[in-house]
Amino acid sequence: MKKTSTQIEALQQKLAAYLLQADELFEQEKFEESLKTTTKTLQLIEQESADMPNIKISLYNLQGHIYFCKTQYKKSFTNYETALNLQLLLTQPNLAEKAKALLGLGQSGMYSEKVKDKSLAYLEESLKIALENNYTQCLSDIYNAIGNYHQLKGNWEESLHFLHKVIEVQNDLYGQVTIPVYFINIASIYSLKGAHGKSIQYAYKALQIVKQENKEGTNDAAITYSFLGREYIYQDQFEKGLSYCHKAFDIWKKLFGEKHQAIGYVLDMMASAYFYQEKFEEALPYFKKALQIYQSIFDKKSAEVALFNKRVGLCLFKMGKIEDAFPYYQQAEKILAKHPQLYQNQITSTYRYLAKYHRIKENYIEALQYFQKGIVSLLPSFNEDAIYSLPSVEEAYPNQEFFRLVNNKAATFYEKYLKEKAQNKGNLKDLKAAYQTYLYACLIIDCMRKDYSTEMSNFLLNRESTTIYGQSIEVCHAFFEQSQNALYIHKAFSLSEQEKVHLLKTAINEVEAKTKAHIPQNLLQQELQYQKEITQLKDNLLKVSNQHNSTNEDEVVSIESRLFDLNHQYEKLIHQFEKDYPKYYQLKYNSQLANIDSIQSYLRQKNQAAFAEKTNLRQILISYFVSETYIYIFKITADTYSLQKVEKPAHFHQLIIGFNKAINSVEIEDFLETAIELYDLLITPLQLEKSPKQPSNLTILRHDVLHYLPFDALFFPPANRDFEAAEIYDFHDLDYLIYHFNIAYHYSATLLLHSEKRQQHTNQQAATFLGFAPVNFVTNTTEKNELTLESYRGKSKVFRNKNWGENILGNLPNTAIEVEEVYQLFHQQKLSAKAFLYDAASKQNLFEEASKHKYVLISTHGFQYDETGNLTGIYLANGGEEIDNQTLEEASEKRGTNPSQLSKNSNTILTTSESYLLSLQADLVVLSSCSSGIGRLQKGEGMMAMHRGFLYAGASNIIFTQFDIPDEMSSLLIKKLFAAILEGNTYTAALRKAKLHILKQEGVSPQDWAAFALIGR
Repeated sequence: MKKTSTQIEALQQKLAAYLLQADELFEQEKFEESLKTTTKTLQLIEQESADMPNIKISLYNLQGHIYFCKTQYKKSFTNYETALNLQLLLTQPNLAEKAKALLGLGQSGMYSEKVKDKSLAYLEESLKIALENNYTQCLSDIYNAIGNYHQLKGNWEESLHFLHKVIEVQNDLYGQVTIPVYFINIASIYSLKGAHGKSIQYAYKALQIVKQENKEGTNDAAITYSFLGREYIYQDQFEKGLSYCHKAFDIWKKLFGEKHQAIGYVLDMMASAYFYQEKFEEALPYFKKALQIYQSIFDKKSAEVALFNKRVGLCLFKMGKIEDAFPYYQQAEKILAKHPQLYQNQITSTYRYLAKYHRIKENYIEALQYFQKGIVSLLPSFNEDAIYSLPSVEEAYPNQEFFRLVNNKAATFYEKYLKEKAQNKGNLKDLKAAYQTYLYACLIIDCMRKDYSTEMSNFLLNRESTTIYGQSIEVCHAFFEQSQNALYIHKAFSLSEQEKVHLLKTAINEVEAKTKAHIPQNLLQQELQYQKEITQLKDNLLKVSNQHNSTNEDEVVSIESRLFDLNHQYEKLIHQFEKDYPKYYQLKYNSQLANIDSIQSYLRQKNQAAFAEKTNLRQILISYFVSETYIYIFKITADTYSLQKVEKPAHFHQLIIGFNKAINSVEIEDFLETAIELYDLLITPLQLEKSPKQPSNLTILRHDVLHYLPFDALFFPPANRDFEAAEIYDFHDLDYLIYHFNIAYHYSATLLLHSEKRQQHTNQQAATFLGFAPVNFVTNTTEKNELTLESYRGKSKVFRNKNWGENILGNLPNTAIEVEEVYQLFHQQKLSAKAFLYDAASKQNLFEEASKHKYVLISTHGFQYDETGNLTGIYLANGGEEIDNQTLEEASEKRGTNPSQLSKNSNTILTTSESYLLSLQADLVVLSSCSSGIGRLQKGEGMMAMHRGFLYAGASNIIFTQFDIPDEMSSLLIKKLFAAILEGNTYTAALRKAKLHILKQEGVSPQDWAAFALIGR
């Protein structure tokens, strides 16, 4: 019976209501209920024999989307295909629904073996319809899908192009991004590129949306949590990473059950957390469970299953079950090879692990062939199968996977050479190939560094690159031993320079580039403001991240979101500098490094200057490089140079820590034992000559854990190593290096030469002095803390560190004496001087005054937020009036009063990151506080501590401390230091004289003098 128009209209309204209901259920992520409603609606249409194609199209599109979310990709594709076919029957197709169907076909097609290669065509057709008809609301999803396609293909720059278009569309439509996954997809690309600093910024931006839009417990929240989990696991923050992964797991389990693709993904992340901790036995069950889930969703010969075959194989490989791992790799290779354009990065890493299998089996030719296959798979334009071939640097694809392939290939050549050499048939062709491939890998590192804009990304790259440089230097040394060609010593030294303090060199270059490129002052002020705000937020983030309370995550999200916005604005400004001021870009990325020739020229100039001054001081530069297995020692004088290789003991790090511990605990036996071992490792190969009457100038370029070592506390052992026979009974009897050398340090030879140029300017300044000493830190009036200057003398030592007594900051009256007496030294010579004591020794006054003086002395407590050294600094006062020569006597009288009456304001902290924002013209900065040269030891960058910030900020020379210093003895040392400087001594000679004065005192040990070290001349 034919329906009346009223009945048809009523049916349409009923079906539309069902469709709306299904849509709402889908938005609420109630997928099963939504699916039941769409199925019921389609059945109703069939029962009523209704000709309602547009509603049917919408229903099939919605079902396609539901099945896609459920990771049932075949069903998803079929529904989208049905929706599209229905469109073809219409005389006036609904173009919006057609675009949706094509989008769905493209998305689900990426996961279908039969139509993977057609998925991009579907997406491009969908995009064309949306653009021609101004369907802006679906543009975001289309651009996002195209970006995801390119990500799977391994075309990351193209992927980023489309994913950033998503953000543009969202901002145009809504003024902000409302869907967290859009940010997560961008974060994923940066993570794959190795730019983990940027990736985590985008992830936290996504988490902010989750919280703002009340999406907790949703799929969007789970995706965000799982990605944050993955990133923290990559950063070795395993507990934090696993916590986020468990959050994602709980949400997905509730939404989808335990056999969903998302569950497999998060299990993979959990497995990775154990894998990276080398807990392979715990990781394997997670990998296997994830593999089972993927096998239940996908065809067993699908690429998705292949990826998990590879992961199980990798875990077995690391467990030492090499033969068990091999079939998993073979299966993965077999499947992935069918899709060379998709999953490019995954097939490449599969080749790498197949190569590693053969390398372990010492099948070197097969290993090299697989490494070559991996390189070719990443670079379609490079199809050289010959194992000795490498693409040009211009052809290269500088990402982590390519970098690892090249590195492993170089190592395989070298292992092949060593094995055959042991059999008396070593092939120099292989040694040469190893050498050339390592040099190539180092060039790739340079390319990658320029692409990384965040500190974190560079730090993570340094983890691997430091190993590469060490291996490269080893091959250079092997070539030198084989050929006796000094060229290889030169190259080894250049490689050691290339590895050291890349970020600091670039940062210092950038400061000068801004001046010489004539960037307008208003833009520089804008940049400085960004830097200040970013620095403050980063410090706050470090504090909040170490707290454990219910609001912690909300605070972190808020700070990270603000950081994201500020970093985005800051990067745009820097890009403007690079684009509009070409000289800025050129100078910023100037990679000219010091070499042996330039160092020898520098040393000759120093010798000539010493001769002219009738001191005849001999100049020696020692550069250390600590690899995983060896310590390389370069010794350079004005007319000679050498390279020594010393086997690094397994306990090397513990040895240095033990030496410092013996200094701090004043344990003579432990000190002697560790010092002798360190002397034999680090000093004996140098064949240094004693010269107490005319000490040589010794500049030491430390590396890795050597940044903890105070070299001048090492000593020349007695000839027969019998301390009793030599009548050595205590610290006072030892023949320390400081007796024979003026010792200075630097981060690298390149920065040493740069500092020399800088101090040609600062050395011409008038000899003005600036002193800072907050002095008082105790704020209560308990008997324990009512201390005067006299109560300190002759009693237990007070140290200038955060911890004193029961974790209380002790007052430091000797710092006032220290600053006052140095002030008087300058005053007596009628030189300009300023002193800021007590409440006047504030951060604000330091920023206002620091740029005006040649000499800056800061005497105070050192600060370290936690054991990681991520947040360090020095204490200053919170504000007050300047103490000048008129009020200095009044300040002196205050020392005997109750400390609680002196500190009306709370203390504040100048953090290491804030010190970078100082503007200095100082020739010398003295940081007279505990451990001002100790912070986080960072691979490839050295010690991230307070003295580094002052070096960046413009100081030519810096005296800092390497462990906790006693208040009274340090005060005496600093007074003698400045007295020697004003007598005309160089800073190294002055510091040596000050230390020798302390050494003459009774009962002293290296604890009283060895902490102070100089970067400079």
